[in-house]
Amino acid sequence: EPRPGAWSKVAAGGFTLAMRYVRLDRYTHSELPESFLRSFAEQLASARGSGVKLILRFAYNRSAGGDAPLGVVLEQIRQLGPILRQYADVISVVQAGFIGQWGEWHNSTHGLLTVADRTRIVDALLRAVPASRDIEIRAPYWIDDIFHTGVTPETAYTGAPVSRLGQHDDCFLSGSGTALSNGSTQSAYIRQVSTY
Repeated sequence: EPRPGAWSKVAAGGFTLAMRYVRLDRYTHSELPESFLRSFAEQLASARGSGVKLILRFAYNRSAGGDAPLGVVLEQIRQLGPILRQYADVISVVQAGFIGQWGEWHNSTHGLLTVADRTRIVDALLRAVPASRDIEIRAPYWIDDIFHTGVTPETAYTGAPVSRLGQHDDCFLSGSGTALSNGSTQSAYIRQVSTY
């Protein structure tokens, strides 16, 4: 949880973009309580007042620890939707999150690694996140698993689901990076979709 004034300190440092992990550790088997939703909305209001935009990722743990069953994840995304829409101007992008360690879509303790489960989570996020904001998925081949194509000149900026998906790479400067770990074809895929 950011401390009071955290976003104004970010802005005072000359930064206008910040990563915000939203930790859901306490809610792996329940809906999000009203107190959590209120606190989250207050954090976004504070970011707005400070002139900071956020990259959001929802996660149930930092490393070791469980994630949540699919039904819980889908309900929590539904609960977050009104807040995400109300504070769209504060959001730069929403990273898909929710699954596995760090919300990076691996090591799910509830078996959420199937294409079907990932697709349901992406569909829920596409409904919850305002259409003016995009969603990033960690590995480009997971986007391909869901849509079987990347964004093209014909689909870019249309609002079609595939046009709202991008890729983030937590390992970009660590050597091979997430994209390269699945072969060189992923580099070509990233070059294609990052045009848009």
